[in-house]
Amino acid sequence: VESNTPEDIKTDKIFDYDNKNKFTFTLTKDLVEKLELRKWFDSYKKEAMVSTAGIRGPQNVLYPHDTRFPINTIGITLATLAKALVLKEKYPNDELIKLVGCEVRYNSKTYLDIIARIQSALGIRTLTPLNRQTIPIWLASFLAFKLDLVGAEYITSSHGISVKNATKDLNNQGSQFLPDESIEFVNKIEEILNTVDKDGEYRIDFEASENDLIDEKTMQKLNNGIDLYVEYLKNGVANQKNIELIKNFDKKIVIDAVGGAAYNTLSKILEKLGIQKNFDWLNTQEDPFFHSIGKDIKDGKFYDWSLDITVVAKNKEGREYFPVVESLKYDEKLKNYPIGTVCLVTDPDHDRLSVVQIEDIKNKAKVNAVGVDTIELDNERILCVFSANQAFLMIMDFWTQMLKESGDFDKHKRFIIKTTASSKTWDEWAKHNGIAVINTPVGFKEIANATKKIEYQIEQGVKDIKIKDIFAKTISLGDSPRMIFGGEESGGMIIGAQEIIKSLNGRCALAMREKSATEAIIVTSALVASLAAS
Repeated sequence: VESNTPEDIKTDKIFDYDNKNKFTFTLTKDLVEKLELRKWFDSYKKEAMVSTAGIRGPQNVLYPHDTRFPINTIGITLATLAKALVLKEKYPNDELIKLVGCEVRYNSKTYLDIIARIQSALGIRTLTPLNRQTIPIWLASFLAFKLDLVGAEYITSSHGISVKNATKDLNNQGSQFLPDESIEFVNKIEEILNTVDKDGEYRIDFEASENDLIDEKTMQKLNNGIDLYVEYLKNGVANQKNIELIKNFDKKIVIDAVGGAAYNTLSKILEKLGIQKNFDWLNTQEDPFFHSIGKDIKDGKFYDWSLDITVVAKNKEGREYFPVVESLKYDEKLKNYPIGTVCLVTDPDHDRLSVVQIEDIKNKAKVNAVGVDTIELDNERILCVFSANQAFLMIMDFWTQMLKESGDFDKHKRFIIKTTASSKTWDEWAKHNGIAVINTPVGFKEIANATKKIEYQIEQGVKDIKIKDIFAKTISLGDSPRMIFGGEESGGMIIGAQEIIKSLNGRCALAMREKSATEAIIVTSALVASLAAS
């Protein structure tokens, strides 16, 4: 990075984003031309219109003001200002409260500080975790809904490569912006740039980094939202039966908190549920380089394979291998764990789950025959690498069987929501179990959008709720349906609640708006314990 960054970029930060005092940054016409902000904007707008999970891009990890990269302090400044102006126009007489959070990626806390200070300068109260510590994306989403905020913003690039970052915009439901929501603030950025062209400048105010409208005290009182989320979990996957199953499991389940950010929140949730002793941890320290996971050097070239453990590459001999899984070094880290041990792998923003399991090498042919990929750990053991399609099929079947055993299944018409890229096996399983299937475009925000359409009809008292899927097929759901599962092939899932979830002001939801690896970890752990007990 040092060798590829020009000296003028190193020495000119454009504005001093490390200055913690109140100040004003003046964007001039000369700066727009010098920084090629029109070129940046064209790329940013294009990405906003097609993005499935935030407006992502690489950044200069050492000099985040470098506008040669899509994500930079100037772009974050313009986008934040634009979003704030849109909110003030939409709700001119309301108190505006928004949450901002982040995970461990490079420059995330710099971007968080910029966002919070610009919003507070415009009178928007901004909730941030105590000491700006990391939180998961699903917690930001949950709190946006539960606390009836105008929205939230979360800084992450999910399981992407280390140098990437992004902002995920969450609306007042806690779901990611759809393109028609993004275009509102993107158009506002263009208005700002046009004003600079017309008037020669545009003044952008930054409040002091410590001011009354940047609110850490509320999050501190709420224990960063953990207590509210535990209450929500107990209405779903953390029911008494699941918790007892996990408590009675006499082996350890391993959680790999890749990047480290998951540990900060999940460990506290497991403690409150009384099951923390059933888990061992890997990678609990926060690290923006993700503990070198996904990284490799071959033939003098550096590779970053991201944090997606399903990525397949080929070596010189043409043999396929899993570069991310190999970089996890489970041959060393799991060498003292017995056959049958399950390791649950999550990502830096803690929304995705991957499942691997240690098995006897004698069973390799059997495991491969049912379509599960394997990696040899040593001469006696293999690592089974389940795809999300496989793991989630087991999870939804387990959850359905639990509902049937408790007598709850037949109380409502049941449905799942899935992306079209997810396995057709899910559709076939659902049909076999009398469960409706709603297929959506790729992106978890599409799952949330479909859920909201169903909830609206419930609130209106519709007796035969209908919804069209991406194939224009009309699906009938009766008068009071409940979601069994919502998920996508890339490892994101949510379990629907049995009782309708309500916000503090009484808004209703059938499921949360963002995928949660915490939900996935708890229900998967119960599945593991159930299989061991059977």
